[in-house]
Amino acid sequence: MQAGIRSLKPPLPPSEGLLLGMDVDGEIAAVARMSFDLDGQQLLILAVATQADRRNRGYGREALRRSLAVLAATKAEYEMDCAVWARIHRENRPSQRIFGAAGFENLGAVDAGDLEVWVQMFSA
Repeated sequence: MQAGIRSLKPPLPPSEGLLLGMDVDGEIAAVARMSFDLDGQQLLILAVATQADRRNRGYGREALRRSLAVLAATKAEYEMDCAVWARIHRENRPSQRIFGAAGFENLGAVDAGDLEVWVQMFSA
């Protein structure tokens, strides 16, 4: 997922957002990329990444929390009736922990691959 963030080039599509989390030194500590489809069927967390030397300090958890708040506001603004979806590598335990703690449920593997689908049903 971090490769997907590193390869981003501005401008982002209108349906995407990028949230940057800064530490007390003004350095980027975490990044979250989110989106929604223009048909109003899905809200998506595309990536949550934490700078390697800033892991285990809550930056990723906070980036996810704030992303969910943005997506909840988007859901309300566009009167969407859908869940938030994410795909997490089956061996990415840190992401699984923070998404699980945020109320996401693991629905299993995608096409017998390494990615698992996670969903959070929330009301706007």
